Amino acid sequence: MLANELLYNPHIAVEELGLEIELILELMDEYIIQCYDMQDDFKDAIKSENPDDIYLITHRLKGVSANLRVNFIYDKLDMIEKSSDLDKNLEYFSEIYSAIDKIYIEIEDLKQELEDEDLSDFSI
Repeated sequence: MLANELLYNPHIAVEELGLEIELILELMDEYIIQCYDMQDDFKDAIKSENPDDIYLITHRLKGVSANLRVNFIYDKLDMIEKSSDLDKNLEYFSEIYSAIDKIYIEIEDLKQELEDEDLSDFSI
């Protein structure tokens, strides 16, 4: 993946789900909060190497990731579900949360762009 390549393109979700961009961005805000809220439990589950605990968390996050078309994270969660290698799973975990950090910035930038466009509609 290129350094400047977007990890999340909300326009894919808009097109495939038929929802407004503002709703997708609102849902992404909730998704990101949920991911951060689950971060410690998720890491503990991986470290415990308990497949049931790992599955419960990855399954929940995979569902939301699939629904919102957050494919990079979905794929990493799928890798965790299928792997029993602690070091690999911790690496995937780190990649997921680095991606979430980047996606958060992408979403905030897009919201600002949309707000700027809305404001320019009203300029004289």
